[in-house]
Amino acid sequence: MAELESLSTRVRDAVWRHLPGYEETLMSRSDLEQVLRPNLRTALAALAEDRRPRPDELRTAARLGEQRALQGVPLEGIEASWRTAERILVDALLKHADRLPPATLRRATATLAVAFDDMIRATVEAYHRTQAEVTERFEWTARDLVSRLAGTERVDPQELAAIARAVEVEPDQPFVAVALGAPPESGGTVRRAHRHIVATVAAHASGRILSGTHHGHVMLLVPTDDDRALAAALQRALRRQGSNATLLAGVGLPQPHLAAAGVSCGQADAAIDVGLRTGAYRCAVRYADVIVEALLLRNRDAARRLIDTRLGPLATRPQFMATLRAYLANDLSVRQTAQALRVHQNTVAYRLARARELAGLGREGLEGLLDLAAALKACDLLGEPRAQVPGT
Repeated sequence: MAELESLSTRVRDAVWRHLPGYEETLMSRSDLEQVLRPNLRTALAALAEDRRPRPDELRTAARLGEQRALQGVPLEGIEASWRTAERILVDALLKHADRLPPATLRRATATLAVAFDDMIRATVEAYHRTQAEVTERFEWTARDLVSRLAGTERVDPQELAAIARAVEVEPDQPFVAVALGAPPESGGTVRRAHRHIVATVAAHASGRILSGTHHGHVMLLVPTDDDRALAAALQRALRRQGSNATLLAGVGLPQPHLAAAGVSCGQADAAIDVGLRTGAYRCAVRYADVIVEALLLRNRDAARRLIDTRLGPLATRPQFMATLRAYLANDLSVRQTAQALRVHQNTVAYRLARARELAGLGREGLEGLLDLAAALKACDLLGEPRAQVPGT
């Protein structure tokens, strides 16, 4: 006990010089020594009284674990610091070896070993507990931020900057929103695939990915300005999901900073809604590719009116509807449409002309054809979302 001060200094210097995580950016030398001294006193008291540390004495070791977890010191560095302290105390004990019976010396070193084992255990348990609490708070803060940005609530810029610092993201960089979803009957499909998809997307992100929920979908905010590359990575990840065959993603457009990410969230939601209604499972649906469909779903009254006025007159002519679909699917080629339907080209031309007339669009002109194409899209979108994966 008389040597406690000098022993504390020796341990401090040894730990500070050689172990990872012990540096001025995280703590000061005096802070390290203040933590060391009571723990060394606990070890020496256990040695002097030939016992294990009491629960009240282990609280200082537990506080050490809490502090180091908050400071971000790696656990292996903490355990190494304890072993360094143990080695220095054993060396000090061995200076008195010539005055101690061998049995007493062996028991003393064993008592020290048990004391350090108990203190290390208290430190490690507190470290893990604190780390879990910090992670939970971090994830809750990130989830809350994503939900607020995706919703209608306006986030104050100063508050946003503070939250961004807390969740370790740079707010003044571009973000793309990704909505992950599946049909309601799919159960935990999204939850099971979430971590794998985030890990895959991380390679295309310039920083931390934020996760939350919105409108029943998992919503990711990915720091990137390339929605096309992001969608390609998501597509590969979705195709590797195996049994999760009904999982899909909606990808919004890049926004210039975090405060504007709510716009991308709305676009990702719209894209995944289109994907669910068209059965685009295991696909990443870019908002940029489905803007027309998203607009039709957003204004459903207009979409239904379009269906009634353009397709209503064709309701009793299913062959005309089938020909229109085939014509659009074959790049407006009469020849390819005829081959696909196994009819003569003149038949295709006649049906297309009659379809225009019945719809009141006249016989010629691209504008009428676009109206029919939009009406067909609206018809597909406003039906029930497909419950079966294509090809199954």
